[in-house]
Amino acid sequence: MDNGSLRVLLVEENEEAAMLLRADLDDDDAPVRMAWRSAGTLKEAIAGLHDADVVLLALDLPDSHGLDTLRAVRSASPETPVVVLESRIELEAAVQALRAGAQDVLLREGEDVDGMARRLRFAVERERAQHRLAPLVARAGEGRGETREGGEGVIAQRN
Repeated sequence: MDNGSLRVLLVEENEEAAMLLRADLDDDDAPVRMAWRSAGTLKEAIAGLHDADVVLLALDLPDSHGLDTLRAVRSASPETPVVVLESRIELEAAVQALRAGAQDVLLREGEDVDGMARRLRFAVERERAQHRLAPLVARAGEGRGETREGGEGVIAQRN
């Protein structure tokens, strides 16, 4: 975060929707200040990951669709938290997005603006905590069993 602003990479092919979302979240009374960058394709998003604190990601882009979009962004920058942005999403699809590495899932409409801003900030803090804890979990598993990476996080087994 630069100067207390959360650096958000908004990945959305619809430029008008992206502008409306930024306008909503740039309220002077917002609990979190944001500095915005935008991308309209997966290729542009991956190029812009290097200086983002959090990615707000639409899953359907001109060059990528669905969870493949999320997986590609997570693979390109595993340390950068991703919050999925959807118009509507079924519970099971949201759970799949979380299992694929999203920190949260936000709906474009019906979300409280202050709540959205806080959830973006919390996503950054959760991701940082997970990265700090991963080595501790791995060390805790040494000598007491087996530790392995799974598709849904670190799994430690005791013998």
